[in-house]
Amino acid sequence: LELLRAERSNLRAALHWCLRDAPDALLAGRLLAALAWWWYFDDAPAEGQAWCSECLALALPLPAPLRARVLLAAARAAVHGGQLAAGLDWATQASQLARQTGDTDTLAQGWYNQQAM
Repeated sequence: LELLRAERSNLRAALHWCLRDAPDALLAGRLLAALAWWWYFDDAPAEGQAWCSECLALALPLPAPLRARVLLAAARAAVHGGQLAAGLDWATQASQLARQTGDTDTLAQGWYNQQAM
C-alpha cells in the first residue's frame, strides 16, 4: 500500500492518459481492475468509483471479462463509499457478465457483494 501511495500521482496520470488523452479502454480497464483493492484498503472509494465510472462510460469496446472486473471494482468502491444502490447495480451487472463468460472468480465476488448489501 505504501508503494502505491508513493506512486499515486503517477497512477492518476496514467489513468488520465488512457481515459482522456489517448482513450484506451483495455489499458484503463486493466489498471482499474488491478487497483480495485487498493482504493478499498486506502479508504479512497470515491476516487476508485469515479475512475471506474469514467471507464465504463467510454464509447470504446471493453472485452466482457474485463468489463465485469471493472464493474466489480466500481461495485466494491460504491459499497465502501456507502452508495449501496449503485453498488448493487454494478455487482449484479458484473455477475451477469461473469456468468456469461465463465469467469467464476468475478462471479463469486459479484455474488458476495450482492449478498453483503
